Amino acid sequence: MKKIQLYLLLSALFISCDNNKIEVNCNILEKNGISYMLNGEVFTGNCTIMTDNIITERRNIKNGLHTNTTGYYPVSGELKFTGGMRNDSIHGKYREYYETGKVAIKGQFKKGFYDGKWRFLREDGELIRITIFKDGQIISETDQY
Repeated sequence: MKKIQLYLLLSALFISCDNNKIEVNCNILEKNGISYMLNGEVFTGNCTIMTDNIITERRNIKNGLHTNTTGYYPVSGELKFTGGMRNDSIHGKYREYYETGKVAIKGQFKKGFYDGKWRFLREDGELIRITIFKDGQIISETDQY
């Protein structure tokens, strides 16, 4: 019984170590179509873009495909935006933040275009405007003063 427990513990430890992502500078990745490669191999991990030795963007890449991007304010390093990616275009849920960490914009992208209901908020959380998009075009706007 103890041998089985030890085997399970070591197996779990080995599997969890294998799932750790590597992080590299985005500049060293090669691009093959929409796939990111490192040394000729499909890349899985994170890559970063830096400005004055501060990370301003982190890209999540899985099986060579850019799946998510997170941006940071250059001086403070605070979260600036998060957004999903598909086929190298911004796609899915998007959030933009004030430097204080409060949400400034909530919306959705579809294949690189604004899509659906977008909410624009003041730093105190009060709604400023709602804009409805379809295929990147404004369908309607409502100011919330």
